[in-house]
Amino acid sequence: MRDPGRTLPLKPRKMLTLDSLKGKQVLFVMMPFAEGFADVWQGAIERAATEAGYMPVRVDMLTSSSRITDDIVTMIRRSSAVLADVTGNNPNVMLELGYSLALRKVCVIITQSEDYLFFDIKDIRAVIYEPTWRGIESLHSELLVFLQGTTPDRRRKREGVIYPACVDTR
Repeated sequence: MRDPGRTLPLKPRKMLTLDSLKGKQVLFVMMPFAEGFADVWQGAIERAATEAGYMPVRVDMLTSSSRITDDIVTMIRRSSAVLADVTGNNPNVMLELGYSLALRKVCVIITQSEDYLFFDIKDIRAVIYEPTWRGIESLHSELLVFLQGTTPDRRRKREGVIYPACVDTR
Protein backbone atom coordinates (compact mmCIF):
# COMPACT_ATOMS: atom_id res chain seq x y z
CA MET A 1 0.00 0.00 0.00
CA ARG A 2 1.32 3.43 -0.95
CA ASP A 3 2.03 5.89 1.87
CA PRO A 4 0.29 9.15 0.85
CA GLY A 5 2.60 11.17 3.10
CA ARG A 6 5.69 10.14 1.11
CA THR A 7 4.99 11.60 -2.31
CA LEU A 8 3.32 14.68 -3.66
CA PRO A 9 0.30 14.05 -5.87
CA LEU A 10 1.33 16.23 -8.78
CA LYS A 11 0.17 16.79 -12.31
CA PRO A 12 2.26 14.95 -14.88
CA ARG A 13 5.59 16.68 -15.44
CA LYS A 14 8.59 16.06 -17.55
CA MET A 15 11.32 14.05 -15.95
CA LEU A 16 14.85 15.41 -16.09
CA THR A 17 18.39 14.11 -16.12
CA LEU A 18 21.36 15.80 -14.50
CA ASP A 19 22.92 16.24 -17.96
CA SER A 20 19.82 17.99 -19.29
CA LEU A 21 20.20 20.66 -16.60
CA LYS A 22 23.77 21.66 -17.45
CA GLY A 23 24.01 25.33 -18.37
CA LYS A 24 20.51 26.12 -17.12
CA GLN A 25 19.65 28.52 -14.31
CA VAL A 26 18.30 25.98 -11.83
CA LEU A 27 16.45 26.67 -8.61
CA PHE A 28 16.83 23.51 -6.55
CA VAL A 29 13.84 23.13 -4.24
CA MET A 30 14.08 21.30 -0.93
CA MET A 31 10.70 20.65 0.66
CA PRO A 32 8.75 17.95 2.43
CA PHE A 33 7.20 15.37 0.10
CA ALA A 34 3.78 15.39 1.70
CA GLU A 35 0.31 15.86 0.27
CA GLY A 36 -0.19 19.21 2.00
CA PHE A 37 2.66 20.76 0.01
CA ALA A 38 1.42 20.02 -3.54
CA ASP A 39 -0.35 23.38 -3.82
CA VAL A 40 2.70 25.19 -2.43
CA TRP A 41 4.84 23.60 -5.16
CA GLN A 42 2.44 24.06 -8.08
CA GLY A 43 0.71 27.27 -7.04
CA ALA A 44 3.67 29.25 -5.75
CA ILE A 45 7.17 27.82 -6.13
CA GLU A 46 6.99 26.37 -9.64
CA ARG A 47 5.15 29.40 -11.05
CA ALA A 48 7.34 32.05 -9.38
CA ALA A 49 10.58 30.30 -10.29
CA THR A 50 9.59 29.97 -13.94
CA GLU A 51 8.44 33.59 -14.12
CA ALA A 52 11.77 34.71 -12.59
CA GLY A 53 13.73 32.82 -15.24
CA TYR A 54 14.67 29.75 -13.22
CA MET A 55 14.06 26.10 -13.93
CA PRO A 56 12.56 24.78 -10.68
CA VAL A 57 13.77 21.27 -9.87
CA ARG A 58 13.10 18.85 -7.04
CA VAL A 59 15.05 15.66 -6.59
CA ASP A 60 11.98 13.52 -7.39
CA MET A 61 11.99 14.99 -10.91
CA LEU A 62 15.35 13.41 -11.75
CA THR A 63 15.57 10.15 -13.59
CA SER A 64 18.66 8.11 -12.98
CA SER A 65 19.73 4.94 -11.28
CA SER A 66 22.12 6.80 -9.01
CA ARG A 67 21.88 7.30 -5.28
CA ILE A 68 19.33 9.99 -4.36
CA THR A 69 21.79 11.54 -1.90
CA ASP A 70 24.38 11.90 -4.67
CA ASP A 71 21.79 13.59 -6.89
CA ILE A 72 20.89 16.02 -4.09
CA VAL A 73 24.54 16.96 -3.53
CA THR A 74 25.06 17.41 -7.26
CA MET A 75 21.93 19.53 -7.64
CA ILE A 76 22.85 21.78 -4.73
CA ARG A 77 26.36 22.28 -6.14
CA ARG A 78 25.12 22.97 -9.69
CA SER A 79 22.11 25.11 -8.87
CA SER A 80 22.08 28.87 -9.26
CA ALA A 81 20.00 29.20 -6.09
CA VAL A 82 18.14 26.98 -3.65
CA LEU A 83 14.76 27.27 -1.99
CA ALA A 84 13.94 25.46 1.24
CA ASP A 85 10.52 25.08 2.84
CA VAL A 86 11.45 24.53 6.48
CA THR A 87 7.85 23.99 7.60
CA GLY A 88 7.87 21.13 10.09
CA ASN A 89 11.67 21.14 10.32
CA ASN A 90 11.92 18.09 8.06
CA PRO A 91 15.39 16.66 8.85
CA ASN A 92 16.24 16.08 5.19
CA VAL A 93 15.32 19.64 4.22
CA MET A 94 17.31 21.04 7.15
CA LEU A 95 20.39 18.97 6.26
CA GLU A 96 20.20 20.04 2.61
CA LEU A 97 19.74 23.68 3.62
CA GLY A 98 22.75 23.45 5.94
CA TYR A 99 24.87 22.05 3.12
CA SER A 100 23.67 24.83 0.80
CA LEU A 101 24.59 27.45 3.39
CA ALA A 102 28.02 25.89 3.84
CA LEU A 103 28.55 26.22 0.08
CA ARG A 104 27.38 29.86 0.34
CA LYS A 105 24.57 29.30 -2.14
CA VAL A 106 21.88 31.91 -2.63
CA CYS A 107 19.15 30.63 -0.32
CA VAL A 108 15.46 31.46 -0.20
CA ILE A 109 13.68 30.14 2.87
CA ILE A 110 9.93 29.76 3.18
CA THR A 111 7.88 28.48 6.10
CA GLN A 112 4.35 28.39 7.46
CA SER A 113 5.48 29.70 10.86
CA GLU A 114 8.39 31.57 12.44
CA ASP A 115 8.48 28.73 14.95
CA TYR A 116 10.32 26.64 12.35
CA LEU A 117 13.14 29.18 12.00
CA PHE A 118 15.70 27.81 14.41
CA PHE A 119 18.63 29.79 15.74
CA ASP A 120 21.03 29.04 12.87
CA ILE A 121 18.66 30.29 10.17
CA LYS A 122 16.64 32.87 12.06
CA ASP A 123 18.82 35.73 10.74
CA ILE A 124 18.16 34.85 7.09
CA ARG A 125 15.16 36.56 5.55
CA ALA A 126 12.30 34.14 5.12
CA VAL A 127 8.86 34.28 3.56
CA ILE A 128 6.14 33.21 5.97
CA TYR A 129 3.03 31.88 4.25
CA GLU A 130 -0.35 30.41 5.06
CA PRO A 131 -1.37 27.10 3.42
CA THR A 132 -4.57 28.60 2.00
CA TRP A 133 -5.43 29.66 -1.54
CA ARG A 134 -4.90 33.32 -0.62
CA GLY A 135 -1.68 32.44 1.24
CA ILE A 136 -0.28 30.52 -1.71
CA GLU A 137 -1.09 33.39 -4.10
CA SER A 138 0.66 35.76 -1.71
CA LEU A 139 3.63 33.37 -1.47
CA HIS A 140 3.81 33.30 -5.27
CA SER A 141 4.02 37.10 -5.40
CA GLU A 142 6.61 37.36 -2.63
CA LEU A 143 8.72 34.55 -4.08
CA LEU A 144 8.73 36.20 -7.47
CA VAL A 145 10.23 39.36 -5.93
CA PHE A 146 12.80 37.35 -3.93
CA LEU A 147 13.77 35.24 -6.93
CA GLN A 148 14.04 38.18 -9.30
CA GLY A 149 16.54 39.62 -6.83
CA THR A 150 18.68 36.47 -7.00
CA THR A 151 19.29 36.27 -10.73
CA PRO A 152 23.03 36.52 -11.50
CA ASP A 153 22.90 40.06 -12.96
CA ARG A 154 20.81 41.46 -10.12
CA ARG A 155 22.81 39.52 -7.52
CA ARG A 156 26.03 41.25 -8.59
CA LYS A 157 24.37 44.64 -8.19
CA ARG A 158 22.84 43.85 -4.81
CA GLU A 159 25.28 41.31 -3.40
CA GLY A 160 25.28 41.25 0.36
CA VAL A 161 21.92 43.02 0.63
CA ILE A 162 19.28 40.38 0.02
CA TYR A 163 20.85 37.30 1.58
CA PRO A 164 23.99 38.40 3.42
CA ALA A 165 24.40 35.07 5.21
CA CYS A 166 24.43 32.93 2.09
CA VAL A 167 25.43 34.93 -0.98
CA ASP A 168 27.38 32.81 -3.41
CA THR A 169 30.80 34.47 -3.69
CA ARG A 170 31.90 32.69 -6.88
